[in-house]
Amino acid sequence: MTKELLEQHITVFDLKRLESYARNLVDFHLIMDLVPTIAKLHFLVLPQGVLTLSYVQAALLVGMGLQFKTIDQMTEDLKLQANQLLPVFNKAIRKFAKLFKEVFEHEIATQMQSEVKGAAAEIAKNKEAASLIKESLNEELGGADNALAAELKAEKTDFIKKHGIRKNQAALIEGISLKDSTVVSIPRGRKPSDDEDDSIEKLEHKMRSSTDKKKGGKGSKEKGQFN
Repeated sequence: MTKELLEQHITVFDLKRLESYARNLVDFHLIMDLVPTIAKLHFLVLPQGVLTLSYVQAALLVGMGLQFKTIDQMTEDLKLQANQLLPVFNKAIRKFAKLFKEVFEHEIATQMQSEVKGAAAEIAKNKEAASLIKESLNEELGGADNALAAELKAEKTDFIKKHGIRKNQAALIEGISLKDSTVVSIPRGRKPSDDEDDSIEKLEHKMRSSTDKKKGGKGSKEKGQFN
């Protein structure tokens, strides 16, 4: 029996009532409306051998469920006391409650297993998709890095050609790492300042004066010797 078929006759609330009676928590009058349904399920729906009843239990199910007799009428038919029939009836209802519960639990367990498998498959699918996305991003980033490096290298070469930088300075530029953020100052030839020009002129004038004095002293000595 499947859960869908059982739910057409017995609901979960009905099962709770049957379990309560099977545990002697409520009186049998509380489940008498379910006895005809249980009798039809046993004799017409359930496969033979699924649930076994004694002769007295089967007689109670037929009399109370299909013939709608009371417990007092059943005592007259079976020649047994009510306190003897009610425990037998309780055991029969306990068997049906156990069977119905197993059907519900089996279907719920099967559904949960299916959901767990579906969730596991979805997780595996998401992991695979994430792995593909990560690989694609790494490839794109690697290509972007190579393109950027080539562009920076081309700009550096153009800069060297454009400004006519000397070989030693060009070598210094070429040695700069593209990932290094340090600012490198490239030495260039510079024009002397005005102060430096004055110092150079003074030094040259002093050197000429010293040379003239030496020449003058030498000429005086030679003139004295001739005299």
